[in-house]
Amino acid sequence: MSNKTDLLSISEMVETLKAACCALNYALAHTRTLDPDRFDTTGMLALLEQSKQALLSAKTNDPCDIAPGSHAANAMVHLRVLLRLTQDPDERDDATLSKVTRSAARALSLLYPLAQAEDPIFLVNRRDNPASRRRTPTHPRRDDRRSPHFDVELGQDTETNFFTGFGGDIFSGGLFIATYDIHPVGTTVGVKAKLPNGRVLAKKATVGWIREFQDDIAEVVPGMGVVFDEICTEDTAEIERFLAQRDALFYEAV
Repeated sequence: MSNKTDLLSISEMVETLKAACCALNYALAHTRTLDPDRFDTTGMLALLEQSKQALLSAKTNDPCDIAPGSHAANAMVHLRVLLRLTQDPDERDDATLSKVTRSAARALSLLYPLAQAEDPIFLVNRRDNPASRRRTPTHPRRDDRRSPHFDVELGQDTETNFFTGFGGDIFSGGLFIATYDIHPVGTTVGVKAKLPNGRVLAKKATVGWIREFQDDIAEVVPGMGVVFDEICTEDTAEIERFLAQRDALFYEAV
């Protein structure tokens, strides 16, 4: 791997961080115009500022010494908390809040590849740059993190819905969770799904597929398809009763 390739990777990393910062600045500007009596603007602004500070730290430090992925992952933690605050079903039609949400989701989608990548691909060739050997970048161990948890409600018009595969039943599918808080395929998550009759399905599940945020296609709802680790006969019957009133989504993994 040549220095030219490495330097190009650093340049791309910096441009991505700049774009994410621009998205955060846009979200900050609109958050400041929200009604504090309706929204937790103080908390939202604090989360955005923390995310921005993490990115500024990545931009101002020597990329040969500091792992950019670690800063991106840190910013994403704050952004995911923010997106949970902005996804109140009662406020989903607020135009300003929608701008905040989409801008934060844009930043999250930009940072995702940086957080997932191995940091050394962004670094100057270690053999040619002794300064880069000062510290080996490390990632937090994902196994040490608490599994994400999602409380969702299902109804006739919710974006969240059960999905099936070619088998045509819940055993060939799972639950699509409409959310900006997207986790990688293979992630274990906790789910509490409240059905219209008040029954709550509390399950452990695994992310099987994701639908990422697309800034240029507003009608595409981001989210994750999760497959339940275990499902009993009683739960299956409840799901079938729900699907008798509403068609399931269809998704078949390839």
